[in-house]
Amino acid sequence: MTQTAIDRRAAPARVAMWAAILAATALIGSWAFACVLPFAAFATVAARTLRLRDALATMGVIWVANQIVGLMLLDYPTDANTLMWGVALGAAALLAVAVAHTVLHARALSIALPVWQRLPLAFVAAYAAYEALLIVVAQGLGGMETFTPAMVADVGLINVLWFAGLAVVAELLMGKGLLAVPAQNVSA
Repeated sequence: MTQTAIDRRAAPARVAMWAAILAATALIGSWAFACVLPFAAFATVAARTLRLRDALATMGVIWVANQIVGLMLLDYPTDANTLMWGVALGAAALLAVAVAHTVLHARALSIALPVWQRLPLAFVAAYAAYEALLIVVAQGLGGMETFTPAMVADVGLINVLWFAGLAVVAELLMGKGLLAVPAQNVSA
């Protein structure tokens, strides 16, 4: 069997392992930070390291883990408003993946900028899309008081720190060949 064939067979296992690592990290982070999970950070790193379908699926698992921690371990209420906010967080997290993926793979940006410059742009766009959707939801469900500039900046800082850590780990793993870069993500 050729090395290429072995690599192709190993790729799904590496994808599954990386997705599991991201989900486990998110699970621990959800518990440690009382469910203030940096969804934009996870979304951007998932968009960088996984094909879009896999990144969206991984974000779905991360969202479910976050909801389980909140509802079962942190005793968040199970009223309709809380559950609708949970769904909104999931939708915003999936939107963040899609936005990060779009920025990372935009033809004009791919030609003009190397990935190390596109990655922070993708993160900022993902965070902005995530917060914007939640602000729209807050107009209907209530909770606008949680979107003060100071609180958005605090959540942004948490996302920046997690993004930096996750991105460094991902890039190191890719550099060592332990995490394959999806073909769609390969560019200068």
